[in-house]
Amino acid sequence: MRHFLFFQFQWDQFKQNWRTEVLSGFILFLVALPLSIGISLASGAPPTAGILAAIVGGILGSLIGTGHVMINGPAAGLIVVVLTAVQELGQGNAQTGFALTLAAIVVSGLIQILLGLLKLGSLGMSAPVQVIHGMLASIGVTVMTKQIYVLCGQKAAGLETLEQIIHLPKAVLAANPVILWVGLMTLILIIFLNTSKSRWAKLIPAPLAAVFLGIACDKFLDLEHSHVVELFHHSIGEVGNKFLLHVPEKLSDGIVHPDWSLISSGLFWKMTLMICFVASVESVLSACAVDKIDPLGRRTNLNGELISKGLCNSFLGMIGGLPIITEMVRSSINVGNGARTKWPNLIHGVLILLFVVLVPGILNLIPLASFAAILIVVGFRLAHPKQLIHAYEKGWEQLLYFVVTLLVSLKTDLLVGVFTGIGLKILVNLYRSRSFLGLFRLSYDKDLQGKTAVIRVSSPLVFTNLLSLKKIIQKAQEEVEAVELDLSQSPLVDYTARDFLENERKYLKSINKKLTF
Repeated sequence: MRHFLFFQFQWDQFKQNWRTEVLSGFILFLVALPLSIGISLASGAPPTAGILAAIVGGILGSLIGTGHVMINGPAAGLIVVVLTAVQELGQGNAQTGFALTLAAIVVSGLIQILLGLLKLGSLGMSAPVQVIHGMLASIGVTVMTKQIYVLCGQKAAGLETLEQIIHLPKAVLAANPVILWVGLMTLILIIFLNTSKSRWAKLIPAPLAAVFLGIACDKFLDLEHSHVVELFHHSIGEVGNKFLLHVPEKLSDGIVHPDWSLISSGLFWKMTLMICFVASVESVLSACAVDKIDPLGRRTNLNGELISKGLCNSFLGMIGGLPIITEMVRSSINVGNGARTKWPNLIHGVLILLFVVLVPGILNLIPLASFAAILIVVGFRLAHPKQLIHAYEKGWEQLLYFVVTLLVSLKTDLLVGVFTGIGLKILVNLYRSRSFLGLFRLSYDKDLQGKTAVIRVSSPLVFTNLLSLKKIIQKAQEEVEAVELDLSQSPLVDYTARDFLENERKYLKSINKKLTF
């Protein structure tokens, strides 16, 4: 009944703003299709895996999701965990590794459902900010590194990112000049469209422009047929359809079912937990970020969102799709287009489905180097050098968490990197507060002063006990108009707690409540 009423409200909103909602859905379709394919290729999966994820995330995700203006789909933040699972589970056999990874995706989705039912959706909000940024930066570095090889028409050397970085100069020197030219032209076009202040340039989705340029290069260079390209009677490079995308003519031919043969192994469960952790944290953080830009100031039910993502991911694992999250960039585009509902998410999923069913052959004209250029830009955004500066501006310890998480993630894997960053933060908080129990147990007292609830915190207020305060504030704001938080007796308030309080203050202000601290 609640979902029916929710959709009735969304339908009313859609009728008032339907032109904008439909246009936004169409623009998202143009952006999401090439991105989804590129993310799939970078994840070591067949291109149909990304297409299926975009379709299911758009259609099913809209029908069962609790978000308001969110756009679901495969995301760059999951590339590394899926690729790691494919490589390690498959032991070098990509096809076998992907089928085994699908089983891990199914189970990770079931765990997400359980987390939502246990009302643990808010746990992601208390994750240390710079640790998560360090994790995302490591994903960005890994994505860029691997895609530079593709841009050069080469295969990545070794499995470890640091090893691949070391061998990058050799890959560039041995690059296929023709493929490198296609990739660089595409990369330059994307950078131009993303940085240009021209009004017309802002109207063109960069991924779409990259695809059209790639198709033009394919036709100009005849990449579909194996031959040697000559310039002034000199051979400059061999080309062929191995440098092009390969998508089945029928979407049903791309469906792959999971392989459950390793479900009893420790490696399988490690990969499952890694996928579940990254997908859950990114979904929760993205949902909170989208709530901040929601023009109507609405908040997402994080537990419901985890359940819906878990259902989608388990279904995708059964049919050969990548896991999905709330995609922040596409959600921002949706809001920027003037949308007010989740209808653009549904529309873009339907349009992708119609496109791959009616005209799938067009996709096979796109060079892989064009997708590599798209993903290099995506990876750069995740690992932007400004993040180091921002972390340093927040304090030396924030920079430490960021760098340690980044380096350990690159050297080992994301799960080890994140838990190393969290462990380091706990040690620093313990040193600064001199209270181990206080890091996990919130000590406070509360009293009412007219229409204001005064909460006095006497223990450290840090990311490990932040959820307790969140529940206290939520309960208090239901009873009174204002909440006053007295932190004068708290020996330590960490950055994650300060960031949470600032966001909570802004939200309460949007609903005519007040939080002071």
